[in-house]
Amino acid sequence: MRQLRLCWLACGIVLPLALIACGDSPAASRGSDALPVVSILVGQQRAVVEVAATPETRRVGLMHRESLPEERGMLFVFPQDRVLSFWMKDTRIPLSIAFARSDGVIVQIADMEPFSERSISSRGPVRYALEMNRGWFSRHGVVEGDSMRRMPRIRAE
Repeated sequence: MRQLRLCWLACGIVLPLALIACGDSPAASRGSDALPVVSILVGQQRAVVEVAATPETRRVGLMHRESLPEERGMLFVFPQDRVLSFWMKDTRIPLSIAFARSDGVIVQIADMEPFSERSISSRGPVRYALEMNRGWFSRHGVVEGDSMRRMPRIRAE
């Protein structure tokens, strides 16, 4: 019986640590810079997103990552609506970006090329930018005019 308890204890400690060490989570890939992870609705589709709400986390974004799981992305949150510009310098993953106003309505969707220094700007003032794997929005029937809902209540800096 004692051996069984020790086995369960070891599994309860070692297995979670092994999963973190394998890099299956955003926290593992970012070390102590782990970003909040939330689930949002984009149109009718659920997406799990890391939230970048500080100047530094927005600057780094998805740079230097090798891949991004299919239903995962990064939500960039800004303190107020403004015209936003994004580029793909040092970003290896082909991405699509959706720009949304403070009410969550998507006003623009665009594709971006890995390593491109070409700037993609929102057509008008927006509060959010959502980056997902390229083609994610079209594969899930998300179009301009749809809404992002269940947005996190995270104060942007």
